[in-house]
Amino acid sequence: MPFVNLKLVKDQVSSEQKKKLIEGITDLIVNIMGRDRDLTVITIDELGRDNWAIGGKTLEHTSGYIC
Repeated sequence: MPFVNLKLVKDQVSSEQKKKLIEGITDLIVNIMGRDRDLTVITIDELGRDNWAIGGKTLEHTSGYIC
């Protein structure tokens, strides 16, 4: 059973985009790995900008990054 955990900055994508991401990632696993769609697990964790850091600085304190 494949398990994929996608981490995103909170409010980065809409509910519709999340649905498309889940469908697309599932399709990749089914088509490339030959796994059963019904046993493929996708989870999405949304992290606040204060819980995501690049270069030692949280995104809430960093400008110029596209997230």
